[in-house]
Amino acid sequence: MRRVRAACNAPGAPRFNLMLAGAQKSGTGSLAALLHRHPDVFAYGVDTWTGPSVYGREHGFGAREPHFFDQEPAYRRGTAYYNCFLLKDAPPGLRWYADKTPEYMTDPLYLRRIYSYDPEAKILIVLRDPVTRLRSIYNHMKQTNTSWAGDLVRASAELTGNTPRS
Repeated sequence: MRRVRAACNAPGAPRFNLMLAGAQKSGTGSLAALLHRHPDVFAYGVDTWTGPSVYGREHGFGAREPHFFDQEPAYRRGTAYYNCFLLKDAPPGLRWYADKTPEYMTDPLYLRRIYSYDPEAKILIVLRDPVTRLRSIYNHMKQTNTSWAGDLVRASAELTGNTPRS
């Protein structure tokens, strides 16, 4: 394991240096897909999405969002694990290696961890108009049969003073 750690943290080995964060249903996935099309960008999870990865199965995460800095079990494994297992399919020598995990913007602790990992890393935060975002979340809930979609409609009506449609 020591040799693996040394190789993954060696100078010139791929390292994440671009973090994509944002609100749910704000377009972080679309941004990652667009960036990944650039010849000098590798966005983790864009063309590796085939279901939960080994990393995801071990920690309960999907393969499209690493959740390294915001999940304790993953973070405790260390940066060599993060670099090795998540960038194992990344081509070497690119300018940008992107980690798309929207939750990174939700707690200053995650931002400090990112800074500790790489003070030069760039963080792009994607936001969206709250009303269109609410519609998108509601539609997502309906499509996935999320039981509290009705509560969302009632809460929205209460906040706006409108009566919900039946």
